[in-house]
Amino acid sequence: MANPQPDKHTRLSNEILEKLAMIRISGEARQMLDVILRKTYGWGKKNDDIATSQFMQLTGLSRLAIPKARKKLIQMNLITVSKKGYSAISQKGHSQVLTYSFQKDYDKWISVSKKVYCIPKSINYIPKSIKVYTKKVTNCIPKGSTQKKERNYTKETIQKKDVFPYLEKDNFDLLWKGWLEVRKKLKVPDTDLALNIALKKLHKEPIDTAIKMLEQAIEKGWKGIYPIKEMNNGNFKGNIKQGSEKKYESIGTDVAT
Repeated sequence: MANPQPDKHTRLSNEILEKLAMIRISGEARQMLDVILRKTYGWGKKNDDIATSQFMQLTGLSRLAIPKARKKLIQMNLITVSKKGYSAISQKGHSQVLTYSFQKDYDKWISVSKKVYCIPKSINYIPKSIKVYTKKVTNCIPKGSTQKKERNYTKETIQKKDVFPYLEKDNFDLLWKGWLEVRKKLKVPDTDLALNIALKKLHKEPIDTAIKMLEQAIEKGWKGIYPIKEMNNGNFKGNIKQGSEKKYESIGTDVAT
């Protein structure tokens, strides 16, 4: 377990420490500053010759990070740097030796504010470092789902495919809606195809006959639209033969589907 003790050599004014605590210094620059303080005040010296390799060893920073951190400290006027010469290994371009000294006159320090990016209002800009996650919304129904899309079949939706002028007649329109209610109670699906077939069948007849056909379907509670049936002594007359009711019921089922 580490148990460091006070050192008599590194004597730094509390006033300096308090001022350093009040100024914003980036991480790598602060690491480099601590090494400079250790090499100068730690040995009772005003300046010291420090090689780049020493900074790398004492801070763990890369060779490229050292010049950037040094430049930041110089801009803030926290240190002064002068060229001293080159070490033995620096002749190969590895490690330049410079003389570093700490600027203890804190009134000369220059505080560098945090960089703020001003973006014009007309530009919708998102920095690359910010990831924006959006929820994907689809109107698809999952496979295997029994959910059915609710449809609202009105006069307007039907007229989009075909023009049925009878729907403009109030008496016809009222009976048409009444017949749709009958189908709804019988739980017959009102598909576009079924309703269009029924309307086409009604429009082949005169308006009065079409109204009677709707009245007949509502009265009998039929799923489909059939020709007019007339009763005479218990028998059907006209173009409908006796006993053909089952035939029309099957036709109504075909229309419904």
